[in-house]
Amino acid sequence: MRNTRRALFVLGSLLLLCLSSLSILATHHREELPEVSLEALAIKDKVLPGEWAEFDITLRNHKIMDDIFTIKVDEENTAWSVLTRPMPATNVVILGRHSKTFHFLFKDMGLRRDAKRPYGIIVTVESVRTDKVYAIQLPVYLLPGELDYSKLAPNITVTLSAPERIDPRNKYSFRVTLHNNNPRYYKDLTVLLNSTLVNQQSVIDLAGEQVKTVDFTVVFPENQPPTQDTLSFVLLHNGTALAAGEMPLVIVSYRIPFDQTVLITEQFLKRTEEYTVTNEENVLEQQVFRVPIPLLKGLIASATPPAQVETVDNVRYFSWMLTLQPGEKTYVTLTVNYRIYLYLVLLVGLVVFFYYMFKNPVVIIKQAEKIKTMEGGIAEMKIVLAVHNLSDKPFQCQLHERLPHMIEYLKREEHGLLPPDKVIRTKHGQVLRWLFDLEPHEERIIIYNLKTKLHVLGGLRLMPAVMRVKRDDMHITISSNELDVATE
Repeated sequence: MRNTRRALFVLGSLLLLCLSSLSILATHHREELPEVSLEALAIKDKVLPGEWAEFDITLRNHKIMDDIFTIKVDEENTAWSVLTRPMPATNVVILGRHSKTFHFLFKDMGLRRDAKRPYGIIVTVESVRTDKVYAIQLPVYLLPGELDYSKLAPNITVTLSAPERIDPRNKYSFRVTLHNNNPRYYKDLTVLLNSTLVNQQSVIDLAGEQVKTVDFTVVFPENQPPTQDTLSFVLLHNGTALAAGEMPLVIVSYRIPFDQTVLITEQFLKRTEEYTVTNEENVLEQQVFRVPIPLLKGLIASATPPAQVETVDNVRYFSWMLTLQPGEKTYVTLTVNYRIYLYLVLLVGLVVFFYYMFKNPVVIIKQAEKIKTMEGGIAEMKIVLAVHNLSDKPFQCQLHERLPHMIEYLKREEHGLLPPDKVIRTKHGQVLRWLFDLEPHEERIIIYNLKTKLHVLGGLRLMPAVMRVKRDDMHITISSNELDVATE
């Protein structure tokens, strides 16, 4: 029995020792883990003149809470061009225990080049919540020499623009647009345009990072029967194809279009167009009848019979598929009612009128600053009330700040503080009162200190500040926002 007790005592002691060790290790691990870390990956840190150095910088937020960061580049009083993707600038939000990677590009602006001594570019990150600053240095080697653009790989974007439906009676302009995406210069580039019916070419020069459009004038035989063709282009340089592509072409049959007349009737903010469509041919004919209709006009337009909406060569139309016997007529009516826009303007005017009629003439914004903590709880804080008169009239103001039981006013002589005119003690807590006049468009800042009777763990909520505003014989009650105060 005695041996059993001794064994249990030893086993319990060992278990207690293990738990204590694990707790110490966990505490030590938390202390060593940084709140924010920066990691840099050099994509290209040795550059010739004209080249960009490239780095990937990963910003890690090890905290549980989300944070907002500002990223800056310190160029050490030297000249650098800096590009980033995405643009970090300010207010970069990173969730708790998440990270974000930014791609930085740097190009020197005529610095002395030394292949052995790198330039140190310092990237700093400042936490908006904690005001802590973190930095990382990026070494960039500026190699002497010249960049041979002729050895750059071709990077030319080619766009072919031509109508898909061709009436052989018309003359067309087919356009090939070349966009050189790097500084390399090309001499004697050959642009080939080929199909069953088209065979043309043009020789051009293309400078670095230049955009150039080549126009081809294309004429078809008027008696060309309807057919489907494929138009292709090839971009050649010294016999090597740099780019190629194709698009379909349709040679359509041409016919005598339906004859049309229009009768326009206008009323107050309303327009009616009545089209009379006639088949002047001697055979049964089916054609698409179109009326141009811009987008804004189409929003308030109606058609009889109902129309289809289509876009042809970037022009928006109401269209109808009509089938008419020889000499037959049909009628299409298009009504545009501009009164809808008038109704919308009146509605917006009413909304604006009622907004300005009923909105508060004074705005109060409440926030906390310089929160002091003791033993992990809130001990003191500074409250800032921003009172802004939005109107053109002066007001007599009576501002009340009701404090909960656990908080009381801290009287302190300090520059910038505005003590209350009166501190009233009630069974529900203290009430601070200020009396002042507010001039038109005046903004007044009221700053005062509070302290807690006990150290508040976690956080607390302050009720809205309430202000009674007197204008003429009217009294208006205005409240600020509620304020949640928490330890970081």
